[in-house]
Amino acid sequence: MTQLWDYFIQLAQDQKETLEGNLTEVPNDMPKHPFWINRTYDHKDAWAHQSIIDKRKDKKIWMMHTCIFPKDHMPSPIYGFDVIVGPNKITGCFHDYSPTFKCQKLTDLFYRVTRPHHESKRRELPPWAKNIFSPYMLASGNVKSDNEAKELADIGRTTINLWFTDAPNPLPEPSQRIADAKSYYCYNQLQNPHSPKVMETVLGIPKEDVSIFKRMQFPY
Repeated sequence: MTQLWDYFIQLAQDQKETLEGNLTEVPNDMPKHPFWINRTYDHKDAWAHQSIIDKRKDKKIWMMHTCIFPKDHMPSPIYGFDVIVGPNKITGCFHDYSPTFKCQKLTDLFYRVTRPHHESKRRELPPWAKNIFSPYMLASGNVKSDNEAKELADIGRTTINLWFTDAPNPLPEPSQRIADAKSYYCYNQLQNPHSPKVMETVLGIPKEDVSIFKRMQFPY
């Protein structure tokens, strides 16, 4: 029997292969835990991070965070896909191409891919999130439908490939506007009190490890 987290475990593998096909995996300073994988990738045009927390056995929870930041000469949006899922329910799934610079082609593609998806329950976004996410962001919560879970995973698979295959042409020089947008994105993400609290109190991850993770997760 397929459990909802199975769709995202496969998505994580597919996203990993896409990242490895376009970027180079590089070492990181995250403390090692048997249930926690952190991969970082670098390239002249992008930097990326994928985090997977697998606490299915003892906590009945599986989490993934995938984020791709364009370098300052690439007018691409920031790719973000986050999911917290149990065997029978997605607590939250958040996905966006967050704007850094006007990139109409990728914005239109994201809208085209996500528009047919109907969110059974949309999560209300806090002010810090509204500051940085696009109007087309997916913010699904309390998902219990097999079809909706599969659709969300399929969207995450399609959009990460489009981010690379349909990337805009690089700018002739690094853009301060892109640098500022990445910094503003990271600043606002770090205002999120929920994820660190879950990691510390629910998953039992040491506070100092969560702090290191936050700095690596949003480095700009």
